[in-house]
Amino acid sequence: MNVIFVCRRFCPGEAWTNRILAYAKGLAELGCEVELYYLITDNNRTPYTISISGVSVIDMWKYDNILERRWRIFSYLRNLYRFRRSLKNGDKVFVYGNETNLIKASLRHGVDVYVEITEHPYKDNKKGERGEAKIDKKSKKLNRINGLAVISHKLRDYFKSVGIDENKMVISNMFVDSQRFNINKDYTVEPYIAYCGIISVDKDGVDTLIKAFAIFHKDHPDYKLYIIGRFGTEEVRRTLEQLIDEQGVGTSVVFTGQVTPEEMPKLLVNASVLALARPNNLQAQSGFPTKLGEYLSTGNPAVVTAVGEIPLFIKDGYNAFLSEPDNPEAFAKKLCYVADNYEEAKEVGKRGKELAETDFSYKSQSKVLFELMSRKS
Repeated sequence: MNVIFVCRRFCPGEAWTNRILAYAKGLAELGCEVELYYLITDNNRTPYTISISGVSVIDMWKYDNILERRWRIFSYLRNLYRFRRSLKNGDKVFVYGNETNLIKASLRHGVDVYVEITEHPYKDNKKGERGEAKIDKKSKKLNRINGLAVISHKLRDYFKSVGIDENKMVISNMFVDSQRFNINKDYTVEPYIAYCGIISVDKDGVDTLIKAFAIFHKDHPDYKLYIIGRFGTEEVRRTLEQLIDEQGVGTSVVFTGQVTPEEMPKLLVNASVLALARPNNLQAQSGFPTKLGEYLSTGNPAVVTAVGEIPLFIKDGYNAFLSEPDNPEAFAKKLCYVADNYEEAKEVGKRGKELAETDFSYKSQSKVLFELMSRKS
């Protein structure tokens, strides 16, 4: 089976990039011939390396002419056309997200197209019922593809409600390549709580986390909070920096900025506690955070909010610690419990790692995708 992943560009360290790389690795281990197509590069044409056994990487942007090097929109459109012309009868193309242009380019005679969607289409909609009607209409167009993978039961139910054939869909849960986190922990570093991801308020509740840390910090002044990743917007940066000043923890909160894929596992493994204060909104109810798999893979204790389908896998005090969402006081209480009962918390972390290596294994979820692609259309 020849499987082609087509992506707009390579975004190092971001959850969707890691998910595609793990899929590619898993499918290659299952005997597939796997190719990764990246259509454009970043503004600086930054070189990168991807080394996965059995996976070929095709950087379409390397063939750009002078005009395409100067304006990425021309590079994108031209490489989209080049990609379409490269497809052969029998190819199976995977597109992450409801990327209309990538899907259209892949839909040609003799080629099977598969799409994965991990977030509810309504999550950013602020246009009311008319906007939702447009989203539903766009979602119905997915009937042309051969298969759809979603990350939760709620997402499956949504796409079923707009007319997508249930037999075309599978649930592929969050997964992680836990081998990335099999590194030695540095016990000499200062104790810190860590969060990683694109820094936002709506998606991951970083504002709630900061408020909880301020409460926690009163009794645990030796701890710091590391917030790892880039800001989603400049407005988010200003909002959170102001919040930190208001909470009086300016010297104890560290914004690392975006880090390399090699540095991220080290920062998570060396943390004392890993935290995710997701709010109880549509995005959280329908999705499943990849970072939770990364947290669990470290073997460190994790404190997360009980939103969406997280409680289907996480048992409070057994393989991680669950907190009520949108409640800084409750989250702070869980952090305090972990810090004050750390030997017990470490045992919880070990069981969390076992969960990551079984239910959240890239091998098991890649098999779900492989079986979907093996079905007769």
